[in-house]
Amino acid sequence: AWETLPNALAMSFTLKPNCVPTMTPIEIGLLVTRFIKDRFQKKIQLKWPNDLLTREGKKCGGILSQYIDAQNVIAGIGLNLGKILPPPQSLAYPLGVAAILPELQLLDIDQENISKDLYSYLLKNRYINQDELRRDFNQSCFHLNMKVLIQEDQGEFIGFFRGIGSNGEALVEINATI
Repeated sequence: AWETLPNALAMSFTLKPNCVPTMTPIEIGLLVTRFIKDRFQKKIQLKWPNDLLTREGKKCGGILSQYIDAQNVIAGIGLNLGKILPPPQSLAYPLGVAAILPELQLLDIDQENISKDLYSYLLKNRYINQDELRRDFNQSCFHLNMKVLIQEDQGEFIGFFRGIGSNGEALVEINATI
């Protein structure tokens, strides 16, 4: 069950994985950004691997996906479409940093119909060509060629995000090596 708020979209659904299954959340992210642009004439961007960001780089949503089998992925999308102020007292969890999106300013969101329309859009506009998917990701990526911090058990590394590989993996340049 989703706990949803006015001016926010929270939905889950199933769909067939991308032909490269690890590209599925990236494909969904791209299709969500295109839907928002087509439906509301608003631009949101992506941050690898599954965040939706405003043009200023503030997180406004995210995508989760779980691979079940060759025919099924369960996906969830959470997206703030406008201001949520003040936050309701009845929330089981506090709102995160994504609560205020002044650049979207969409009011009176019909969550049910937007969810249905988005799902239909996702199914009708799937990517077949993986080169096109990677190209579109690079065009929609907020942090392409920007400095990134990688934290691993072995320590922290600073590099530059250079895009995604053929399996959707992050390509990060550290010390002139990808």
